[in-house]
Amino acid sequence: MNAGIVGLVAGAVCCLALTSGGLAPSAAGMVSLHVAVDGDSSGSLTADDFEVAIDGRPAAIASLTAPPSPLTLVVLLDKTGSMETYGNVDDEIGKSVVSVLRSGDRMRVGGFASRVALAPAFSANPRDIIAAGRAALSFRREERYGPSPIWDAIDHALSVLEPENGLRALILVTDGRGTGNHTSLVAAADRAVSSGVVVHVLSEALPVILRQSESTAARIRPGVALQEIARATGGTILPADPAPTTELPPAGLSLARFMADLHGMYTLAIPAEGAPGSVHRVDVKMKRPGLTARARRAYRTR
Repeated sequence: MNAGIVGLVAGAVCCLALTSGGLAPSAAGMVSLHVAVDGDSSGSLTADDFEVAIDGRPAAIASLTAPPSPLTLVVLLDKTGSMETYGNVDDEIGKSVVSVLRSGDRMRVGGFASRVALAPAFSANPRDIIAAGRAALSFRREERYGPSPIWDAIDHALSVLEPENGLRALILVTDGRGTGNHTSLVAAADRAVSSGVVVHVLSEALPVILRQSESTAARIRPGVALQEIARATGGTILPADPAPTTELPPAGLSLARFMADLHGMYTLAIPAEGAPGSVHRVDVKMKRPGLTARARRAYRTR
């Protein structure tokens, strides 16, 4: 059985079929859904406030864990030469991410240029996180002006997050212009959704307007693939849909917003359905007026 998450990639329809990738760690017979609730600032919702449907059929909620949950996080920075707007993002990691880590949170920093590099281990110590992150991001100048393997980098980050338990997330800062990849966009997206890792993206990829005639023009959005990955995993992308003249938001404010979102996530446990390896569509809604839910859109039964 295949379940598709449909996204627009460079103007074409791309089906993220969830045909490969790891399985999220969870209790036997259960699937964990990490849910962000927009409009909720209390952190005091109960299972009765949520509705979950699997393949269009109502599903029982076995348990709910209120926020915050211990977070295992990878922050991944695009260090290629085309990334100019967010040149100070390295400093912002310490100010806006590491500084707001809570008890039980663990993190590692990495990046990519012509190659992918990650700090060697997750850590809860702010000084160690920053020091190891700086070492991982110390690319040579010549490495910054070659390929930009975004999908390989996402795949590598997911490979270290998949074995971890609980709430796992990837914060990606990039311009969305991927080249020189061994992993395809579809494979990276499939793995992100299947693994249950929440992906937040900060992208400086402003649209490009290409004049086609005196009266027509095409609007090219290099960040649209990243937008679909973020939304399919229950994450967000900033800026959401910029115009070519948009002033990009400061990196620090965006990173702080991602962290607040992750620390506010509820975790729902639902009984797994279907044969091992089968893929199922997930829909999470709120019963209370004024609240909306974000969660991954599919899971694969273990």
